[in-house]
Amino acid sequence: SETDAEQIMQKGLLPLAGLEQGLAAIAAGAKAGQLAGSQPEPLALPELSKANSANTAEPNELESLTEVQAKQLLLDALAQSEAVRFLHVPANQSFAVSDKASDQTSEQLAEMLSACKALSYPVVLKIQSINKELVQHKSDIGGVILDIEDEQALLHAFVSMHKRLAGDLYLVEEQAPAAVAELLISVTRDDVYGLMLTLAAGGIYTELIRDSQHLLLPAAEEDIKAAIETLGIARLLKGYRGGASVSIEMLVESIAALQSFALGYKDELLELEINPLLCNPNRLTAADLILRFD
Repeated sequence: SETDAEQIMQKGLLPLAGLEQGLAAIAAGAKAGQLAGSQPEPLALPELSKANSANTAEPNELESLTEVQAKQLLLDALAQSEAVRFLHVPANQSFAVSDKASDQTSEQLAEMLSACKALSYPVVLKIQSINKELVQHKSDIGGVILDIEDEQALLHAFVSMHKRLAGDLYLVEEQAPAAVAELLISVTRDDVYGLMLTLAAGGIYTELIRDSQHLLLPAAEEDIKAAIETLGIARLLKGYRGGASVSIEMLVESIAALQSFALGYKDELLELEINPLLCNPNRLTAADLILRFD
């Protein structure tokens, strides 16, 4: 009964719900034990939680990161990994505003454009926060404008977005080239199982086609590869109908590096999500990144 199951769980045990499911769970546990005994854990990035970097704060300072902060934290970590050859974070510039669009002076707008001069066009404009509250799912509220080709178009896009959303922090970022395929890579914390890695079709397809695989951390690289190849979107990665293909080995190595990053924060991390991860033959681009800590 449900009451019995609750009593069992209170004693630190897991009840088995049915013979077939129970045997499957036991087999999975046995496999996990074999992996733990025969394969080394992924190389965790050293002392990430305690690193003395200006961009690597203590856990209580990491609860709410802007996208710029999150991407910088990831970049600093990847600098210690071979995956830095493949996993790219676009150059970006953030800027804060405090007034409504109608109150923006020409001097303030000129400062915004000046801050973005180092970026190469086309760029993307993204809302970051409204009333000091971070916006995680920007596209849902029309908080992303793509294909901005020059300064005049950027100015127009900003005024238009700010008039609609009245944000107080924005991000301008170099736009990545069109991708062979888009993936979602996330690590979330489960109260029972700990950190869980999710691989799925990304971008607009995440909700549309529900194409995903889940692995408990740490996961062996062979299991990460098997999970990728099980996805329906793997056909695009492998060169669908003669199209360009993406190196599965490059993907596996990059996901393993992200796993190591997550394990470095294993006691504080609540969520890491890259969606979309833009996949091209020799490059992966983290177009959007969410990092949340306890």
